[in-house]
Amino acid sequence: MTVAPTVSTVFVESLRELFEGVPTGQPTWVTSGGPEGGLYHSLARLSAAQASVIMGNTSVAAHTAHLIFAIRLVNDWDAGQEPISDWASSWQVKQVDGQEWERLQAELRSQAEALLAGPAAKLDWSSPEFARYGFSSLAHTAYHLGVIRHMITQLEA
Repeated sequence: MTVAPTVSTVFVESLRELFEGVPTGQPTWVTSGGPEGGLYHSLARLSAAQASVIMGNTSVAAHTAHLIFAIRLVNDWDAGQEPISDWASSWQVKQVDGQEWERLQAELRSQAEALLAGPAAKLDWSSPEFARYGFSSLAHTAYHLGVIRHMITQLEA
């Protein structure tokens, strides 16, 4: 048995769980269970006003825009484009109206689906550089999901 196909499969499944959650009744490895554990459902629970509430110096909308930026970097790189890596600009969105909030959620879904179908699915695990990308990408997404879910508990309190 070769390791790379197994790692690739687990990697994509884990990343998918972070974005989509898992079907109801299926076991989870990272999220709190069901589709509501993933980013898509977590964000859909919030109104634009809730997503715009500043906690500390950030908001759920800001975390969402930042995740889109990070995923787009990888998708652009995979498409052969030179990624624009101005991380500071990825945090500029703080507050959104209803239309912008819907657009951010749709963009997150679009970029995540491209990531899952492209670079995540064909990652070269024999390369230390690419393996580091994979682990970092998974950890980065999980971190922001955790922060967002914590912020949601504060918004719903």
